[in-house]
Amino acid sequence: SRCLAFGTPVHVLGQHHSTDPPARPTLAVAQRRLFAAAMARPVSSWPSHQMDSPTDFAVRRLSTTLEKRGTEVDTRLSDVPEAKPPGWGLDGDALHHAIPPERWAVTRQDLRQLRRDLRRAVQVGLLHPTDPGAKHPDLFDTHDDVIGPNMYTAVRGYIKPLTAEAGRMSWALLQHPEGLACDIFATHGWAEGAFEFIDRVLESWPHGRS
Repeated sequence: SRCLAFGTPVHVLGQHHSTDPPARPTLAVAQRRLFAAAMARPVSSWPSHQMDSPTDFAVRRLSTTLEKRGTEVDTRLSDVPEAKPPGWGLDGDALHHAIPPERWAVTRQDLRQLRRDLRRAVQVGLLHPTDPGAKHPDLFDTHDDVIGPNMYTAVRGYIKPLTAEAGRMSWALLQHPEGLACDIFATHGWAEGAFEFIDRVLESWPHGRS
């Protein structure tokens, strides 16, 4: 099967570090923790009456938590003891030293799931337009499903919080800690919309490959 790696200094799929959240997390931090926990839940484990994306679980759980605790919540990943992605809880630094960068790759299915999760992240407010005066302004339309937030916004608001919770590894190694042989390489601009970029890659994917 064919797997993909990205061109720019592997920040979308590469290594991310962030500071630990405060003991009493703000609503934004709590949302990210809930989102990370929901992302760790495999679709196959969902009861048939639930929607097929694990991110919907984050929305429901966030609503319930906010009703009980107000706008500041203290949520732990252990509150959702579900199965984690293969790389969850591993030492990210060790993985980055053990697995060569050419094996930090993802599959087409990984990209499809990422697009769904980024869309849901916009819907629940994890990803939102930034001020025109910001370092990397992003005035994307939250109702748009064609362009989407740019890569700066997607990495800062989604990829970094998720991988920080998981063990500080790349998103690619979180999905495939053993690495994947890569024979497709895509370059892209960080100001490009994430939805548009993912859709273009998927449309260009070699026929019959996963």
